[in-house]
Amino acid sequence: MNYKKNKDVISNILRDLYGHLPEFDLWLLKIFKIIDASIDQRPAYLLDLDNIRKSYNQDWYLKPDMMAYMCYVDRFAGDFSGINKKIPYLKELGVTYLHLLSALKPRKGHNDGGFAVADYYATNPKYGSMDDLEKLTRTLKENEISPCIDFVFNHTAMDHKWAQKAMAGDPYYRDFYYFFDDEATTKEYENTLNEVLPETSPGNFTYFEETKSWVWTTFYYYQWDLNYKNPNVFLEMLKAILSLANKGIQVFRLDATAYLWKKKGTNCLNLPETHKLLQVFRAVMSLAAPAVCLKAEAIVGARYISKYLGDTAGKKPECQLSYHNALMAALWDSLATGDVLRMSAMLKSLPQKPLGTSWITYLRCHDDIGWGALTDDEGASWAANKDDLKKLNDFYEGQTEGSFARGQAFQISRKDAFHGTNGTLASLAGLEKAMECGNEADINTAISRIMMLYKIIFAFGGIPLIFMGEEIGLFNDYDYNKLDPVTDDRWLHRPALPDNNQVENVKLKNTRRQIFSDIREMTQLRKKQPLLHADVPTLILDSGNSHIFAFVRKCPEGLFLVLANFSPESQKLSSEFITKNELSIPLIEQFTGARYDLSQGLALAPYHCIWLKA
Repeated sequence: MNYKKNKDVISNILRDLYGHLPEFDLWLLKIFKIIDASIDQRPAYLLDLDNIRKSYNQDWYLKPDMMAYMCYVDRFAGDFSGINKKIPYLKELGVTYLHLLSALKPRKGHNDGGFAVADYYATNPKYGSMDDLEKLTRTLKENEISPCIDFVFNHTAMDHKWAQKAMAGDPYYRDFYYFFDDEATTKEYENTLNEVLPETSPGNFTYFEETKSWVWTTFYYYQWDLNYKNPNVFLEMLKAILSLANKGIQVFRLDATAYLWKKKGTNCLNLPETHKLLQVFRAVMSLAAPAVCLKAEAIVGARYISKYLGDTAGKKPECQLSYHNALMAALWDSLATGDVLRMSAMLKSLPQKPLGTSWITYLRCHDDIGWGALTDDEGASWAANKDDLKKLNDFYEGQTEGSFARGQAFQISRKDAFHGTNGTLASLAGLEKAMECGNEADINTAISRIMMLYKIIFAFGGIPLIFMGEEIGLFNDYDYNKLDPVTDDRWLHRPALPDNNQVENVKLKNTRRQIFSDIREMTQLRKKQPLLHADVPTLILDSGNSHIFAFVRKCPEGLFLVLANFSPESQKLSSEFITKNELSIPLIEQFTGARYDLSQGLALAPYHCIWLKA
């Protein structure tokens, strides 16, 4: 999209959102002055990167050599300088994209794991200064690793200077947030709103005695939702994100993307105005920092996720990247039940993502596994009900007979549906329990589960993301409640990365080495697979066996078939599968080099996943 076209997109959408307000044209001129100033101030090395990615590397984030790693800086490496020392570790693993959680300055005390930002122009003081972050981003760029941080733009901390001025009665900043003097109005909104944190932070509004009013607080009382109906909120957030882009940030995770716009009588999720705001942010970045990607953190129902990537025609682009939380939750559902039918039906029902966009495929992150992705507000046949979610919760808490998992429930919603589950990948997949028992067969089975899940997210279609510690199979941190301050029990699955030299258990040390080695091999193999480019479509197949998940990446240059057995028993794939899906034979397994003739059928061992290429 050329410069004039981007300017027209920005002008038209902002006029649609704010054109009815007085002095709109003068305000719009300010927006373009901010953009132009950001371009003028952009460092030369970033301008060079812009030119490279505009001219001949536009699909850099779609390529199969992309692999993401997410970490809390202090729990991974201490501080920003410590990250520098960890770069060889990241490169050995194959990382090309590093997500630094809680990089900006949070409020003191409770801060939702750093997602209550007190200053967008300052860094988390535990990690270092903004200069330290800028030095790190430049070093990461030199090592071909794209740095990512969270841009929390739905809300600020109540400690932010805007909120403090609003609390003091300044009418200009009071309009940056949603203040209500009448409780009846908040109740009118609550009639159609969901509760995100019903146990620890019920409701969506908090009463403050200092102002004798209620403030909109979707998450915690100290996180105040921004009022994007006020154009100056958009202006200030635009200045902040452009400033950070010029510090060398190449990917922004847009936190709580679905909540931006508020409208009475709706659930205030996925509203058209929210999508328009994202289209503007995208168009602005295309002008001021074309090397930058926007990533939607839209933890919403499955049918809504792809909309945050824009329309399929590509005429209204939004974020280049989006978390595939539906795939993540569905994988854990299938692992618990051994049945892939819900996962396959759900993924088949979703629209194809637009060309030029990519999923972030992941198994765990800093948040819980949100089971809401398996529900559907339009009553799809695949949707999970309350009983299904309770069974999943019970299974991953280890309450179900035969469960291999060690997890904990996270929140219960107003409708008595289970919100999510906490736990590390290794603890939920059975490695923690198996290691405690010391049974070699159970340990190997748990590792098979882990590697099967990895093989799926590495091949599904997008950028696979590893949360820190997954690469060595870290277990739950049961001492998380000793943290000061304790935010919530999601710290269970945020253990600090240990020094392997401190691990005395030889079997555990060897297991961690094996998992790391297997992931490193997978990363290197993935880089050699052009069929895993994100623009090659992913087609979900009916395997004819409720335990075998099957999908194919197919284009004129060939096909890439993935088969995974979610059962603890061996399962057979019939020869009819090949005929029905018109798949070429023979196929070559990419990890072993073995040749498969599926016309004779196939037996898959428990929790075994194979990559087959024609």
